[in-house]
Amino acid sequence: MPKTKAITEVQLTDKNFREEVLESSTPVLVDFCADWLQQCSNISAIIDHLKKAIEGGVKIGRVALNDAASTAERYTIRAFPTFLLFKDGQVVDSLSGVYPEDEMVTRLKLMLQT
Repeated sequence: MPKTKAITEVQLTDKNFREEVLESSTPVLVDFCADWLQQCSNISAIIDHLKKAIEGGVKIGRVALNDAASTAERYTIRAFPTFLLFKDGQVVDSLSGVYPEDEMVTRLKLMLQT
């Protein structure tokens, strides 16, 4: 079955967070992580797996801590990776910590169904 809506992926910074996430008309799954952290090293593979497993109609935002320290502080990000799901500019769900890839994809898919 073809996907009905595209999945958009965007790199987020303190400068574009408001426009890309808070003002977005589609849900945005935001990944807070840092490439230099061991626990974040396989997040790209998880995101790729997730993109293949969902229908679309969502934006995936990647936050590199060096580019969005103020944003991470605003949302009290203390564990990595942390995923926040935004709908209509509000956080509606979250997931923090490291899980096996299949479990992480399953949890993120469930978040997107809310």
